Amino acid sequence: MVLGVSSPTLVTNALVGVSEIDHRDLTSIAMLYTEYSVVVTARGSPWAGPEAFLTGLARREITVSFATALGNMNHLALAEIARHVDVEAQHLPVRVFESARDALADVLNGDADAAMVSAASAVPELSNGTTVAVAVTSAHRLGGIFRQVPTWVEVGVKCDSGTWRGLVGPPALFPETIELWSTRLATATASPKWAGLLTENQWTSTYLGPTGTDRFLEAERQHLASLLYETGLLKVVGDV
Repeated sequence: MVLGVSSPTLVTNALVGVSEIDHRDLTSIAMLYTEYSVVVTARGSPWAGPEAFLTGLARREITVSFATALGNMNHLALAEIARHVDVEAQHLPVRVFESARDALADVLNGDADAAMVSAASAVPELSNGTTVAVAVTSAHRLGGIFRQVPTWVEVGVKCDSGTWRGLVGPPALFPETIELWSTRLATATASPKWAGLLTENQWTSTYLGPTGTDRFLEAERQHLASLLYETGLLKVVGDV
């Protein structure tokens, strides 16, 4: 049996018509972790604090770069932040790159005012002091270099979005097969080695078993549909 790694694109690609397959066509095995994003600006930028960034966003004075495609979680997290200041995400000036490294370089070159990238991708520039972290998209503060960086939730913005990873299997799996994998993964994700990987990569454990994963994906489908609509990538939300 082959298991596949699931991510938000499993949901969003189906919503926007890029794929005919979504999580409802597969068997949920587990949700493993979530990789949250951070907004960064160049050191000395006038947008270095959360309130300053929100003000600039409200005035549409900020250009934001991100990777890797319109409609990904970096873009949708930005839509959540824009919602807070009553700005339609589809009208925000954004620049899209193939990698987070390119998006960060865009900021350092002065072509964008800020970048929304995965937390791990931002570590080199934050470590050498060329960029400053504005806020992270997690509900709770991250560790390490991000320990002193506020979350958007802390400053009153309803933005708790990240790129989650899980596992899915073929449709109509036998219950005993699902239970076997669920037990193995529950054990693996409770190990010290897994905890070390989470810390090393700035990942947050969001482990769920099969039933919890199904419920999460259904809720996420509704949530992501509303954000895609605000970006202009989904024309009608309707009954998704």
